[in-house]
Amino acid sequence: MESNPTDQTQESFILLPPNSNFIYQTQKGRPVAVYHIDRTLDSLTHTDSAIHFDRVGKDNDSTALFDKEVNRRTRLFNLVHPVNAAYRKDEIPGSYYMTASSSNVRPSPGNWALETPPRSTLGLGGGKFEFYWSAGSTESSSPLFNWDDTTARPLFTATSKPVLSLGRGGGCVLWHSFGKEIAREEKEALTLEEGSAATTGNNNVPCYKMTITLQNREWVDTLVALWVLRLWHDIAEDSGFKRRGQY
Repeated sequence: MESNPTDQTQESFILLPPNSNFIYQTQKGRPVAVYHIDRTLDSLTHTDSAIHFDRVGKDNDSTALFDKEVNRRTRLFNLVHPVNAAYRKDEIPGSYYMTASSSNVRPSPGNWALETPPRSTLGLGGGKFEFYWSAGSTESSSPLFNWDDTTARPLFTATSKPVLSLGRGGGCVLWHSFGKEIAREEKEALTLEEGSAATTGNNNVPCYKMTITLQNREWVDTLVALWVLRLWHDIAEDSGFKRRGQY
């Protein structure tokens, strides 16, 4: 993929926290499941260190929001948070990173590492997240990232209000290194139909919505996966989540 994704369109996606495995495309009629993660973000424990991120679809024309009978599945990325990452001395790429599936026949979207500034520099106004790109790398690459301390540069930067856990707090704006806004996250309530699998007695379900202003499919796939990686970081680093013994 080229490092300057300039072609523009607008696509919107939603993630229903905290117990959904699906990410839905929303701007064309009813929401349709287009991505799947094999673990819900609120169910992870310290023994879970990876999430599989897949593109999914169905061979029929059904657009039911909670129809889980997807029959096309393509592995895109592996999202990784190594166990005890903060204390490890071996050469892991970072506390949170993702690797491209080596089974894809298309050009690799590369491996990515998420970096955050020291907690003491975040202040009360929010956080900053930097996404470093290792172009052409996959899960089979050795090393996983083809850079060193002198060549590593973030391709994307996200500025964020504090998001302490799914279902409450903030949002973020994602910027290309050229200074162009390419995605925006917002929190909203999604109104679901009565009896839907996720309503549990409440039709207004809190969710995060990500609007991406890029056209290239590979870049859209990558940005949605990076969005999930950042949400995972927010949950895992929440002190309340840690106190409950999940991290």
